[in-house]
Amino acid sequence: MRGGKKMNEFYEAVSNLFEELRCDSGEREYTVQPEEWKEAEKNLKQIQKKLPLHLEKIPEREQNFWNKYLDQLEHFHYEEEQRAYRQMEAGIKKKEKEFYLTIGDNESVDRVYHAVLKDHPEFFWMHNRNQVIKTTYGEGDYCMFSPSYSYTETETQQILQAMSQACQQLDALIPQGADDYVKAQMAYTYLIDTASYQESEDDQSIAGVFWKKQAVCAGYAGAAQYLLDHLGVYCIYVDGDAKNSDQGHAWNIIKLEGEYYYLDATNGCLLYTSPS
Repeated sequence: MRGGKKMNEFYEAVSNLFEELRCDSGEREYTVQPEEWKEAEKNLKQIQKKLPLHLEKIPEREQNFWNKYLDQLEHFHYEEEQRAYRQMEAGIKKKEKEFYLTIGDNESVDRVYHAVLKDHPEFFWMHNRNQVIKTTYGEGDYCMFSPSYSYTETETQQILQAMSQACQQLDALIPQGADDYVKAQMAYTYLIDTASYQESEDDQSIAGVFWKKQAVCAGYAGAAQYLLDHLGVYCIYVDGDAKNSDQGHAWNIIKLEGEYYYLDATNGCLLYTSPS
């Protein structure tokens, strides 16, 4: 884990931006009321004005990543994409063969699709290697989204059982009254002791970690997010470029006692850091 007080104000601002950009969970209807939307727009603009000042305080090598990431997040204040997010979230959760989205253009669908995958590591039956089919109707106002799923019902049940077992094993390792730092430390240790860095058919999702015990960075980051969510520790999945590498990478940002830190379980795996 890495972090520092210099970045904390920036990460706090980003966290607030997340809250403004995203719809509340299933307790709310797909569309928000006009008064709520106006208030959210007002709050969002106030936060966005402060972000450049926070951005100046973090290392230059990280500014490019955050500029790109925040640019992607900005699109989520659009009501249409928020609604489509919930539609896709519900469809994938139920493993429906096809379902309608009230958006149709490729860029919006792609943003929503990857946001759902990053927010829901438990949707292991749908990962970023799966093929999807989109049929657009009208002038791009809506589409039929047809995902493909990775596992049979028997395999799905086996993976769910492995996930449940992992949570139970982790719970048994954590001392009573442990703070969030200890919980994050134990989750990190559990992941690097459980799985090895290995490319495979399941390496992009938490199924690779908990079921096959083999994964790459996407699997590790999703598994960390899943376990820390189980423990009640704030954690998000992020991806970008790793320093001194020409390959994409995935890791996590967690919040401990009001401060933000990187957590990268992939770098804890000896086969990743030292293949020889």
